[in-house]
Parts: sequence; structure tokens; C-alpha cells
Amino acid sequence: KTTLLFLYVFLSVNLFGQKDKTKALNKNTINFNAGWSIIVYSANLDYERLIPSKKRNIYSTLSIGAGLYEVNFLGIDQYFVPSLHYGIISRLQSNHHFDVKAGIVLALNRMPSSNDNYLAPSIKAGYRYQVPNERFVFKAGAGFPDIIYFGFGLSF
Repeated sequence: KTTLLFLYVFLSVNLFGQKDKTKALNKNTINFNAGWSIIVYSANLDYERLIPSKKRNIYSTLSIGAGLYEVNFLGIDQYFVPSLHYGIISRLQSNHHFDVKAGIVLALNRMPSSNDNYLAPSIKAGYRYQVPNERFVFKAGAGFPDIIYFGFGLSF
């Protein structure tokens, strides 16, 4: 009897499942941003991929997107603006992050008769609220060509 009790207690396998609670941001994000200043209004849609650093407590980001801009200065011009950015997200220990990006934009005037198209540098810096392993993302910041922007996103 003692041998059977010993075998039952020490050789039986108990499995306990636990949810993985690693504190990592979801690596893919789709963002909608709206920006404005006194003379420029914009609406953008971006896809962003987060790449964790192996040595530092930051994420690198690569984003691609497109937006519509309206410039109301001595007339009204509308632009379709595809963009490509590389950036860094810091302060990963909390839900509140610093987000900075630099890249290029191609501004294409939507008027068929206009040759007012150009390639320009772009820079953005701002606040990002994203809880690790959650889907909601909020962004706010300033930059060029967005001037001041607010955005909401979905991470997965």
C-alpha cells in the first residue's frame, strides 16, 4: 500500500495552464491619424511594424502609409501623400511611450493639370499610449507635414 501511495503521489503528472504574461507590445499596428494647422488639414492611414531590440529596451518601427492633405494658402491644393518612415519607441516599462519617426513623403497634387509634385523629408515626434498585449493604440504629436496630429489604432 505504501509503495502504491508513493508511486501515485510522486509519479502522477499535474498540469496547470497559465496565460503568458510577458509585457510586450503587439508587433503590428494599423493607425488612422488626423492632422491640422491653420492652413493644412490631413487624414492618414498607416501600417506599422514594431521590431524589438535585442540589446536595448526600445522598439524600432517601420511604417508605410498614405494620406490626403488639403492646403488652404492662396488657393486650395489637395495632395495624395504616400509615406515611408523609420522610428523608435521608448519607455517600454509603462503604457506611455515616446514615439519618434523620420522618413520621406511623396506629395502628388490631385489636380490633373498641376505639376506641383515633390519628394520631401518627414519627421514626427509624440506621445503613444499602448498597453502591452492590448489592441488599442492612441497617438498624438507634431511633425512635418502633419503639423499637429491625433490618431487611433488597432494593434495585433
